[in-house]
Amino acid sequence: MLESFRCTLQPGKSMSDLMQAIETWQGHAESLGLPFDVFMRTPIVSGSSVTHSYFVTHADATSYGSNISAWRTHPDTAAIDAMLAEVQSCTNTLWRSWQVISAD
Repeated sequence: MLESFRCTLQPGKSMSDLMQAIETWQGHAESLGLPFDVFMRTPIVSGSSVTHSYFVTHADATSYGSNISAWRTHPDTAAIDAMLAEVQSCTNTLWRSWQVISAD
């Protein structure tokens, strides 16, 4: 399962502000020990209004459900989500994905 987030910085916020928020987000995610990876993309050349995006990977639908439940029910998560919302605005989608071509 693949979560996809397309984001823009909030007015008056910078990538430096975002990176500070991401460090806090990363620390919280690691403290929960959840088995997912997050990849961030920032465009080098783009005609898009999106300033950055994320992909969050989960092994399968069951893992996604467990991960998101653990994230949403943890008492510290609401503050982390609020902090992220102060620096960015995102829309998200959930995708089913699989590997089509292997590098091996």
